[in-house]
Amino acid sequence: MQAATIKIPVLKEYSPLFKAKTRYKVCYGSRGSGKSSQIARYFVSKCRSHSYFRGVLMREVGSDIRHS
Repeated sequence: MQAATIKIPVLKEYSPLFKAKTRYKVCYGSRGSGKSSQIARYFVSKCRSHSYFRGVLMREVGSDIRHS
């Protein structure tokens, strides 16, 4: 049985993230720039393409919504 191909939409600003061979990847920017969703898509693509994948996603949050 062949695995289904899934196309994962990626914002062009974050496409280098998917191609980089670095061990650590850090995304930063303003609120609403899509950082968390792009990292989640990156994790999904790695989990689907490798038989074994380990990763940690950390996100800084503020004390209230204004500082988060």
